[in-house]
Amino acid sequence: MAAEGIRLNVPFVQQRLVEMGQRREELAKRLQADGLLTPSSPKARVKYLYETKGIPLPSGIRTRGTLPVLDGIVCRLTRRHRWSFPT
Repeated sequence: MAAEGIRLNVPFVQQRLVEMGQRREELAKRLQADGLLTPSSPKARVKYLYETKGIPLPSGIRTRGTLPVLDGIVCRLTRRHRWSFPT
């Protein structure tokens, strides 16, 4: 049985990747101007959100230094803004 699918519009995808990269750079510059010096650092993002911006931690989470702690596990905020736990 042959595989079926949709033909990928490669030029469109390549252009979209360029546009998204440019947008990411613009947003990084805006965040740096607002006080987040290293937007790619999970520790820096957590500190920026909870200390600089004053966003309260979700209930049931406390901090150890600048990293949130949940049931004794140090957590970090990923780029998708979901909690991830060390393995």
